[in-house]
Amino acid sequence: MSADTLRLNFTSGPGRLTDEDWRRVEHLFPTSESKRGRPRVDARHILDAVLWVCFDGNKWNRLPSSFPAQQTCYLYFLKWRRTGVLTEVARELGMPDEAFCGVSPES
Repeated sequence: MSADTLRLNFTSGPGRLTDEDWRRVEHLFPTSESKRGRPRVDARHILDAVLWVCFDGNKWNRLPSSFPAQQTCYLYFLKWRRTGVLTEVARELGMPDEAFCGVSPES
């Protein structure tokens, strides 16, 4: 399945989850209620950045300023890839396991 085909799953535009799609995967991103340290970046915004990179063939260093910092997004991408969260997101949204930049459980 090509990136163009997968992009159709995100009707609000490339790299942007619809509210319906976000409701389907939101449970995979636990929230922290801690008042200590830096404020947490919204997981939905980070996931949108990951989609922008993976589905549009962009590079992390070209991430628009409308997304969280590229370093933050990339670190979460690595964490979510390592822990299998991206694989679960792909399954919840009906995409192949390797939909996120070729990520598969064995990566």
